[in-house]
Amino acid sequence: MTPFRTVSLFTLLSIAACSSPQEVPVAPSGGGAVAAVGTYDPRAVCIAYVNGPLFQKWANEQKAAHDAAKAKGDTATCAAIEKTMQSTQARFHEQAFSGGDVDDILAVVADAVAKVCADVGVVRVEKVNQARAAGVATVDVTAELVDVFEPSEKGRGWIADLKDRPLK
Repeated sequence: MTPFRTVSLFTLLSIAACSSPQEVPVAPSGGGAVAAVGTYDPRAVCIAYVNGPLFQKWANEQKAAHDAAKAKGDTATCAAIEKTMQSTQARFHEQAFSGGDVDDILAVVADAVAKVCADVGVVRVEKVNQARAAGVATVDVTAELVDVFEPSEKGRGWIADLKDRPLK
């Protein structure tokens, strides 16, 4: 049995939960007002991504490439894809369960992140537990970022459960 089967597509898709600041060049709104920073729970971002169509598409592409390589007997390509899937799973676990950096996930939807910033009136987004200077105004944009990824209802349920477990 190959490691790819051990790290199944189902396992990757059912990982439950997701950071350094993600700079987005957006001018502050409200001429002269103190610029606000959007904050988010990185665990929620990870869960939303893993349980949404963008990740599903990527995972399906990986599976198809693995199946094609296996059919050709291309063990090197199979091994490379298996290694990628294993490292992806490990990264998702760090992001989902420990609130690890999710800049790689936010980069997938950078234009949408910029739109969230503009719509909400913040100059950038950063993890909710990111150190920042005293007096910096913050706005929670977790829900808006989650919506960008269009997660499944099951994923949304896991995200809702995070509210009882604040990120430290």
